Amino acid sequence: IASLHVNDMVSINIIHIHQQDFVSKDNDDWVLKDNILASTPLLMHNNHIMPDLCTFTSEFYTHRHPRSAVGFLKNGKWVFVVVDGRQKHSTGFTMMELARFMEKLGCKGALNLDGGGSSAMVI
Repeated sequence: IASLHVNDMVSINIIHIHQQDFVSKDNDDWVLKDNILASTPLLMHNNHIMPDLCTFTSEFYTHRHPRSAVGFLKNGKWVFVVVDGRQKHSTGFTMMELARFMEKLGCKGALNLDGGGSSAMVI
């Protein structure tokens, strides 16, 4: 990353693999990957909010918290989002609110990252 400059072109390939498809004795493709990012939940895939997102009932999903997410747009550009929270002027997002926000930004795919009170972004 240190060698990158503003407006440099980079290529990032996202492949969504369900855990049950990935974990198998016959699947060693993961060792050939340069980078792997694992997080949960997947917010959007193929231009749609994940349908099972609204079925989760734990506070992690239903209460507002500081959040972090990454998404990609139809033109291939990336979106990195940090949502502040737990303050009078900023209450955070529920997981569904985060997904809808990423959709509103024009993401065709999005993934929730680690959130919470220490959510921060450094560029």
